[in-house]
Amino acid sequence: MKEFLVGFELMGDALGFYRKIADQDGDPKSSIPIGGVLPANSSIITWTEGEYEFKVTTYVGSKSTIGTEYKSFFRLKPDQLFRAEVERVISRPGMPGYTVYKLVGLKSKRVDLDLPLFEWDLENYGATIKIAIEEVDGQETEVNSISSSIEFATNFGFDASFGEKVKFGVKFGSTIKEVLNVSNTITKTLGGDELGEVIINFADPVVISDEFRYHYKPRTNPREQAVVDYTEPTFNSKYYTGWYRLYISPKKTNL
Repeated sequence: MKEFLVGFELMGDALGFYRKIADQDGDPKSSIPIGGVLPANSSIITWTEGEYEFKVTTYVGSKSTIGTEYKSFFRLKPDQLFRAEVERVISRPGMPGYTVYKLVGLKSKRVDLDLPLFEWDLENYGATIKIAIEEVDGQETEVNSISSSIEFATNFGFDASFGEKVKFGVKFGSTIKEVLNVSNTITKTLGGDELGEVIINFADPVVISDEFRYHYKPRTNPREQAVVDYTEPTFNSKYYTGWYRLYISPKKTNL
């Protein structure tokens, strides 16, 4: 069982986020500037080639007092993150269907992901995990070290009926704990756009509602009836910074 990053979305001003991550020459950019006019009868912006690359760093506290840093990456095209916010500026009488729109801003989209991050081994790892996300613009990095106090569960032991180590007690909140000072190495990309850090707690609920999110199959014709492709539960939305919100869920793996 691993913890997966299952969703990612922008927080706050989508245009501000775009300007933050599209600040290098190689980053994808809108072909139409804000305030510019789109081609006739189109409300969809086009983008220069390329993708945004995001690095997800998971900091895990270990009882060895030397923390572990796990890195994962995902790449997104700009139209996966943004959609155009437009207003109609021209509509010609006598020419049905002829409309021109002006690009006035950007709105964000939620992105569904399936990115494995880490296994939560409470016998050896702390009950809180820190996750940091940055948009990567270069290869050069700098390394720093920080120390923090982390709680660990201690009620593990060998159980002959199971033939393996098991956790005594019902849940972490009622277990015997110890606090250790753990040192973590922090690696950051020079020139990258740091988007902040969130703390994941072992005791946090994963699903917070009985309501489901519906995912629809893409339609080639707007007049077609929407067809549900699949559904998913409402995941905990508490993990966010000023730039993004992420969604975490455990999943079984075959590895």
